[in-house]
Amino acid sequence: MKRIPLALAIVALAAASVAHGGEDTLPPAAAPLRLTLRDACLLALRYDPELEILRIRPRIAREEIAREEGAFDVVLSVEAKVSHDERPTSVVYEGAIELQTDTVEARSALERRLETGGRLRLLLESRRMRTNSAFAFVNPFYETTAALEVTQPILRGAWPAVALAPLRIARRGAAASREEFRERAMESLFEIHRIYFTLQHLGAALEVRKKILASSERMAQESRSLRKNGAATDLEVAEADDLAWLAREALADAEAAFADGMDGLRAKVLPPGDRRAIAPGDAPGLPEIPGDEDETER
Repeated sequence: MKRIPLALAIVALAAASVAHGGEDTLPPAAAPLRLTLRDACLLALRYDPELEILRIRPRIAREEIAREEGAFDVVLSVEAKVSHDERPTSVVYEGAIELQTDTVEARSALERRLETGGRLRLLLESRRMRTNSAFAFVNPFYETTAALEVTQPILRGAWPAVALAPLRIARRGAAASREEFRERAMESLFEIHRIYFTLQHLGAALEVRKKILASSERMAQESRSLRKNGAATDLEVAEADDLAWLAREALADAEAAFADGMDGLRAKVLPPGDRRAIAPGDAPGLPEIPGDEDETER
């Protein structure tokens, strides 16, 4: 007799564990992500792969402009040289039995390419020489030379029309890439507007279809009740059932169209792999469809 209460206790614990496990395996459905039209546009501009590619082109064009402008930058070059020379002499007028000479030379230059295709170059050279010769009246000896060189081609590569052509091409390429990016961004925004408002329309149509189905099913149920009381014929009941069936088909079509519209909007505003449900946040509320007075009273 003691086995029966024990068995009942085991069954009760198993049922409680199953019920608890069922609650854990059925989490509440996540609320749809409500997006305003502005949010949808910003997300579309962020996740559009074509825009991401076109966004890089203006950067490349700016680098091209900087490279072409760099061809006209001033270039500074500096060169220095130190030498020591020892040479035995065989004549008296050299001023020393072993002639020693120390020389320090420095050269600097500024060079710039001209817009006319030529080159401008400023040279500065300085030399210091010290010797042990007895006949060197100025010792150490200093010499400085400055020179300005201008090179201008006459035919090939001459004049601004040719010399500035790469820079003009780079600037026009940058302008074209910016316009291409703006054009694609506007197309993406127009597409988001179309998809967004289409989804609003499909959502409103879906709500209308739900109301029509509820009304059709209510009418079919009332027809069956009236048939039991003899107030409706079989033909009227069949017609009411047909209307309810057509309403279910229309609702299924509306749900499929709404799902397709949501997939289209999701593909535009969410990263790949994100399957969250989306609902337009700017959708106007669907006005209530008033029923007849008898339905209101009921």
